[in-house]
Amino acid sequence: MVDYFEHVALHSDMVRYKAYGKTNERRSLTYAVVSSAQNIENAEQIRLDNLKNAGIIKGASAPSKAIVWLEL
Repeated sequence: MVDYFEHVALHSDMVRYKAYGKTNERRSLTYAVVSSAQNIENAEQIRLDNLKNAGIIKGASAPSKAIVWLEL
């Protein structure tokens, strides 16, 4: 699965695949972001808009620019 996501992320501007830590057994903990190329490019601004909308950081919120997360 890791090889697949690494391959897809390398060849697509719609997938970002990152490591964020290690397990106790020193294996990588990873996550994938799959979205439009435009959203991937603007990921940091989207993250900040979500934090503002949640009231975690101060600033004018922009609900129309925030991403809604869906769990299936």
